[in-house]
Amino acid sequence: MINMENFRRRKLFFERARSNTRKKIDCSWKSAWERRYTEYFEIYKLLGSMNFHETCRLISDQWRSFLGMLKAAKEGRLEPWQKVRPPGYRKRDGQRVPIIVVRFDNYRVDLERKVPHLGYWNASIPFKGKPRWLTKQGAKLERLIITYDPVKKRWYARVSVEVTL
Repeated sequence: MINMENFRRRKLFFERARSNTRKKIDCSWKSAWERRYTEYFEIYKLLGSMNFHETCRLISDQWRSFLGMLKAAKEGRLEPWQKVRPPGYRKRDGQRVPIIVVRFDNYRVDLERKVPHLGYWNASIPFKGKPRWLTKQGAKLERLIITYDPVKKRWYARVSVEVTL
């Protein structure tokens, strides 16, 4: 879904650049959410409502960040070595890289057993390593992103954590 939505938005962005119009670039999560019953229905059924919504938010965050960087580049606030590019596709060597986006209230991490439990799929996945921020008091779990590395043949999970100091 990330590749399909990025393709649609990139096409709109480059059409806008070619025609030199002042149309706004679509960076809202609602535009992908509205397609959940038409173009993305199979993905919507597979992910479930909460995770589909979080994926839409991830895509919109990427595009909003890109537009902010584009604005900063026009104002001259970026370093010369920083290049601004629209969000790309999730591919490596021509093949799609699997990515799973899980919303903050759809998983929990058991630190004693070292297992995150994914609620929608009712799956527990053991992990290695030491979660640094999850042990702190006042740490709020955010989005969980699970990606697959085909070279190392391993899955990697990244948990965004909001820590209050």
